[in-house]
Amino acid sequence: MKRILIAIPVYQYPEPICIESVINLTCILKNKYDFQIKFITGYSVDKARNDAMSYFLSTDNDYLLFIDGDIIINESAFEKLMDADKGIVTGVYKKKSMLTDETTIFKIDDNSNFINLKLSDIPQELFEIDACGFGCVLIKRDIVRTIMEKTKKFPFKFIFSNPSISEDIYFCNECNKNGIEIWCDGTARVLHIGKFNY
Repeated sequence: MKRILIAIPVYQYPEPICIESVINLTCILKNKYDFQIKFITGYSVDKARNDAMSYFLSTDNDYLLFIDGDIIINESAFEKLMDADKGIVTGVYKKKSMLTDETTIFKIDDNSNFINLKLSDIPQELFEIDACGFGCVLIKRDIVRTIMEKTKKFPFKFIFSNPSISEDIYFCNECNKNGIEIWCDGTARVLHIGKFNY
């Protein structure tokens, strides 16, 4: 039975419907996977994510699943991430805006800019990407170990510059530099909680 650590970084508080979705996931699939849930607190998002990676390596879990406190996960999306059998794979969710169709899936253009893919442009299949938000990402143990070694245990950093680099983009840049592929399953759709479910 594969062992999965579900890490929920807590910066303020997780949405109750997020916790409900995680509990439902673990109950529905309890006979197929061995789940552990861990709330990771930190004074910043990058510290919380780094602490989650360190904690994961102190356990015997096979996979690390990041679920942010404003994401609604479902068993179908989770199973698709598992079936992808990739070192790093993300689900798809929209940015919190009614004014855009943009997701947190990125491609790098010819000028080295990170471009958000629109929901309508996401292939309905497994495909390689340049970067992603970390609201719903599954990572295999060997990848966690490798990227922690390569970055001296700090794979997530928020860089204040012009423009600023978020902690998840920083992580993805480190993966790209070290030849670690990042994948997305375009059919693994989860919801992003805000005033509406995006």
